[in-house]
Amino acid sequence: ELQPGAYVSLANWPRSDMLDAANWDFVCINHYGYDKSHVVNMGYRGYLGWLKRSLAKGKPLIGTEYGYSMSKRGEGKFGYGGNTEEEQAVGIVNDTYSMISEKGTGACIFSWIDEWWKNNEGEGDEDRHEETEPEEWFGIVAMLDDVNLAGTPRQAVSAMGKFYEALIINPRDTNKVQGMIPVE
Repeated sequence: ELQPGAYVSLANWPRSDMLDAANWDFVCINHYGYDKSHVVNMGYRGYLGWLKRSLAKGKPLIGTEYGYSMSKRGEGKFGYGGNTEEEQAVGIVNDTYSMISEKGTGACIFSWIDEWWKNNEGEGDEDRHEETEPEEWFGIVAMLDDVNLAGTPRQAVSAMGKFYEALIINPRDTNKVQGMIPVE
């Protein structure tokens, strides 16, 4: 009402994949490949395709959160926590590719820096970067101490830079082509 013509959407967690997006101008979704409750039958890429067809219904689809934690606790290899620096980089590139392949409009990696203040479970907890707390280790820039506030870029930063050097958006994996292949 205050800004007629302004674009409107919603991004939230828990997942919003079952909400009615009819009144949104574009669809935002937090999508984590390790959240097996929504990808178990379709696979991660299939789930993104389903979102594009069923929830977005022709509107732009933007992934508003995706990524992998490098905490010491967790199963690793793209699970919730326990991933190595290399696994984090590979997982983020794979998920970005999946969003592009399923005709997503954009995606926002979660998160830029490690967030040591996330789970304030007791006095002073906001000042501790706990190795076992997955929520505090999603950053593609490591915050290893409170002295180097610029942080240290992890492998995911250079992996995404290399991924975007030459990004082919057409043809997509799902396109069948014959003869001359149009490349965009």
